[in-house]
Amino acid sequence: MSLSSRLRVLPGFFLALVMVLGAPGLDARAQTPNGPVSVADLAERLIPGVVNISTSQTVTGRRTIPMPDLPENSPFRDFFEDFFGQQPGG
Repeated sequence: MSLSSRLRVLPGFFLALVMVLGAPGLDARAQTPNGPVSVADLAERLIPGVVNISTSQTVTGRRTIPMPDLPENSPFRDFFEDFFGQQPGG
């Protein structure tokens, strides 16, 4: 067998070798479970990690910028009223 024909066969040989050696690992991964059978089991395990965070101080908001005086038919007026018109003090 010449060197050039060996070089053509070599990639095919390595591909077949990888397929034969890697196939058992694929089957084992397909059979492993992906997670708990029941959500209740998971919730029961995670209950100790649940915490309650409460505050003992009320933080006041910052001063808002007044809305610009825009014409009635301006699309920017609609934008500012929709997104910034509901601010406290604004």
